[in-house]
Amino acid sequence: ISRKIGEASHAADGWIEGINLDLEPGKRIVQAWRGADWPKGSWSVATFDLEKLPGGQTLLTLTHQGVPAKFVDDIREGWHSHYWRPMRSWLGDMGESGREALTRGRAALHRVTGGRLGRAAPQKKAAKKVAKKAAK
Repeated sequence: ISRKIGEASHAADGWIEGINLDLEPGKRIVQAWRGADWPKGSWSVATFDLEKLPGGQTLLTLTHQGVPAKFVDDIREGWHSHYWRPMRSWLGDMGESGREALTRGRAALHRVTGGRLGRAAPQKKAAKKVAKKAAK
């Protein structure tokens, strides 16, 4: 992932295309995302919020909005199978400190929603601009 707003990123062997919309080091990452098999011009917005908690812990909250309805279930399962479960396993493999992090820490919160980006989405204008640029 680039550390610059407006720069592209790719994941899953190029299946996922993303563009950084907002970056606040240690606090927030907002990216426009799309899958290779999504309809042309369709973009979603993935927001990763990080909150420092007592005891050196961090709460990660993912909100993924604007996923085409046809893909919501697959994207939701993808987050679990490719990110949340491996992270949980990795923390468990860290020994006592990892197990403590799992038992003391809060589970990562996440929401994946389908449909068009709503008016309340603060990154809506940026996502539309990115989608317009990508359609060219």
